[in-house]
Amino acid sequence: MSRKEWLAPLAAGIVGIVLSCCAFWLAERADMDRVRNILEFRADWRTRDLEAKVRLTGNPVENVAIAMTANQFLRPNEFQQVAAHARHGLSHINSLQWAPRVKQKDVFGFEAGARALGLKDYRMSDISADFKRQPLMDRPEYFPVLFEARFNDNLSTLGIALGRLDDRRIPMERARDMGVLSATKPVRPIAPTGSELVYIVYWPVYDSLDVPDTVEDRRARLRGYATGNYDLIAMLNAAIADTPEMVETLRFAVSHEHQDDSLGAAVAYYSPTARRVEIGVPSDDAPPALRVAREFVVFDQHWDLTYDFSPQVVGELRSRAAWVWLVSGLLLTAWLVAYLGRLGIRRRQVEAIVEARTRELKRTSEQLHQAQKMEAIGNMTGGMAHDFNNLLAVVIGNLDLLNDRIGDDAEGKVLVEEALQASERGAELTRQLLAFARRQPLAPKIVAVNELVVGMTRLLERILEEHIEVVLITAPDVWPVMIDSAQLSTAIANLATNARDAMPKGGRLTIETKNTELDADYAAANPEAVPGEYVLLEVSDTGIGMSPEILAQVFEPFFTTKEIGQGTGLGLSMVFGFVKQSQGHIKIYSEVGHGTIVRIYLPRAAEVGTLPTASVPTHIDVPRDESILVVEDNDGVRNVVSKQLRELGYKVIEADRPQRALELLADPQLHVDLLFTDLVMPDMNGAELAEAALKLRPELKLLFTSGYSGSALLNDARLKDRGLFLSKPYRKQDLARKLHEILGT
Repeated sequence: MSRKEWLAPLAAGIVGIVLSCCAFWLAERADMDRVRNILEFRADWRTRDLEAKVRLTGNPVENVAIAMTANQFLRPNEFQQVAAHARHGLSHINSLQWAPRVKQKDVFGFEAGARALGLKDYRMSDISADFKRQPLMDRPEYFPVLFEARFNDNLSTLGIALGRLDDRRIPMERARDMGVLSATKPVRPIAPTGSELVYIVYWPVYDSLDVPDTVEDRRARLRGYATGNYDLIAMLNAAIADTPEMVETLRFAVSHEHQDDSLGAAVAYYSPTARRVEIGVPSDDAPPALRVAREFVVFDQHWDLTYDFSPQVVGELRSRAAWVWLVSGLLLTAWLVAYLGRLGIRRRQVEAIVEARTRELKRTSEQLHQAQKMEAIGNMTGGMAHDFNNLLAVVIGNLDLLNDRIGDDAEGKVLVEEALQASERGAELTRQLLAFARRQPLAPKIVAVNELVVGMTRLLERILEEHIEVVLITAPDVWPVMIDSAQLSTAIANLATNARDAMPKGGRLTIETKNTELDADYAAANPEAVPGEYVLLEVSDTGIGMSPEILAQVFEPFFTTKEIGQGTGLGLSMVFGFVKQSQGHIKIYSEVGHGTIVRIYLPRAAEVGTLPTASVPTHIDVPRDESILVVEDNDGVRNVVSKQLRELGYKVIEADRPQRALELLADPQLHVDLLFTDLVMPDMNGAELAEAALKLRPELKLLFTSGYSGSALLNDARLKDRGLFLSKPYRKQDLARKLHEILGT
C-alpha cells in the first residue's frame, strides 16, 4: 500500500486508541457515579432515618405537656408516674421537668405553694455560667423547675429558674413565640462531669390545648414549659443501633442555622472502627475517597451530617467493567485498522459518490424551494388581483354609465376618459399579476414561432435604442406550438425592454429559435421541467448582467433594480407566469459584466390546427325582450352591471347569492334567457351554480365573469368555451359585445 493509503488506517488506529481510552475513562467515571449514587442513597436513607428518630424524641416531652395542660393541679407523685410512662424504653432521657411561669411579685407565694405540695426546702434560684446556684436576679418573670423526674445520676434542678443562660433562653423564647417544640444545640449539662453533652427540648404549655393565633396571645397566655433533657451521645447511639452496620465515618454538627464549615462545627462523630458515636472529631482524620453532606431541621435546630467513605469502602463497590471496555476497544481498533487497510480505496470512491449526490440533492432542494416560493407568491398576487379587479369593475362600470349621462359636456368627457384610461392601466397591472399567478385568460392557438419573432422586428425597433443591434437566428422547420400569441409577443417585448435597460451604452440583442428535447436527466436537475419535445426561444444580451443574489429574485413580482418610477417589477414575473401557464419551462443565466440569457421552452403542439374564434360583430343591435339573471355577491359590482344591462335594453333580475338564484330559476313563471354569474362566491362557485341551473333549465345560456381569469372553467368539460367568459374589469361595450355573441341580439 502507498503511503497515502495508510493515512486512513493510521488515523483510525489513533482514533481507536483515543476512543478506547475515552471509553475506559467514561466507564470508570460511570462506575464511580454508580458507586456515588449507591453511597448517596445510603446517606439519604440514613439521614431520613436519623431525622425521624430525633423527631420522635419529642414525644415524651409532648406527653408531659399534654398532661400539664389537661390537669393544672398535678401533684409531684402523679408527675413522676406521667414521666415514667413517657420515658418508657428510652434510656437516653436524663430527666423530664415542668417549669411553670411565675411573676416576680408571686415568687414567695409560689415557693410556699411548692412546699405545701411536699417539696420541703423548695426555693427558687438562678444558676451561674459554671452551673452553681445563686440568688434570683431581677427579672419580670421566672420559669422555675417545679416537678422533676430524674432517671440518671445527674444533679437535681428543682427550683432553678430556666432561661438564665442564653443557650437555654433563646430556644425557650422561640418555642413560646412559634407555639412549637424547640431544642437547644448540644450543651453541657448540670452534672459532676462536663465531658458529656445534652440536648434539651422545650415544649410551651398555654392555658388551653389550642395554640393561640398570634405571638402576642402566645406570650400572654403562656403557663410554662415541659422540658426534656437528653444524653446526646446515647440518643445517637440508640438511633444507629437498630440500623444496618455503618461502614462510613459520620460527623454531627447541630446549630440554629446551617453551618458552611460543618466539619469544623462537628460536636460528635460515629467511628466505624469503634462502632459507636463519640464526642469530638476522629483521631485518624485521613482524606476520604467520597464525602457526602446532608442536612435536616428538627425542633428548630439545623443538623449538618457529613458522611466520609474510605477508599476501602469505595473500592469494594467498584467493578472491573472499565477494563473490559479498554481491552475490547483496543481489539476492535486493531480489527478496524486491518479492515480499513484493505478497503481504503473503496472508501474514497464511496465518499466521492456521496459528495456528488449531496451536491445534487442540495441543488434540487434549492430549486424546489424556489418553485414553492414562486407558487406561494403567485397564489398571493392572484388573490390580490382578484380583489382589485372587483374594485376596478365598479369604477369602470360607473365611469361608463357617467360617460353616457354627461351629454355634450366636453370637459366632463375628457375627465371621464382620463379616469377610464387610468382604470384600464390598473386593469393592465392586474393582468400582469394574473400572468405571474398563472390565472390570466389565454387564447391558445397553433403558432409558428419563427413568423411571430420575425413579425415583431418593427415593434422591437421602437422599443430598442439605435445603438443596440438586433440579431435574429431562426432555425428551419421549427415545430409549431399551442400558445397565446399575444402573450408570447408581450413576453418577448418585456425581455427586449429589460435587455435595453441593461445596455445603456449599446450592445447586441440576439433572439434565437430552434427545436430541442429535455431529457430525464435535465428534468431531474430541474424539478419544475417535464421531459419532452420543446421549441426553444432564447433571448440574450451583452449587458451588465446580474449577480447571483439578484438572479435568485428576478421572477418575484415587484422586484426591480431600476430607480423608483422606472419600472413596476412585473415584466419578468409576467413572463414566468405565462410560460408556466402554457406548460412550458423558463431558465435564466447571467454573470456580472457578461450579459444575460433567457431560455423559454414551449411544448411542441400535438396537432397542427387552430382553435375556433368567435367573430366580432361590427354592429350591435338593441336587444328586444331578453331577461338576464345577474348573480354577484359583491354589492357594488352587482349594482353597476345591473345598471349597464338595463341601459343596454335588457331586463335584469338580481341575486346576491347562488341559493337565491336557484330559487328564482325554480319558478316556472319567471322568464330567464341568460345566467350572468361570478365564478368565485362563498358556499357555491359559479361553475357549480351553472351545472345546477342547467338541470332546472337545459336551454339556459351562460356567461361567466371573475376577477381571476376564468381558470375554473378549464376544469369543466362542458364550460371550456372561452366565449362564455368575460374577465373583470370590463367596459360596457365589451359586455354588450359578449352578450350579442351569446344571445345573437
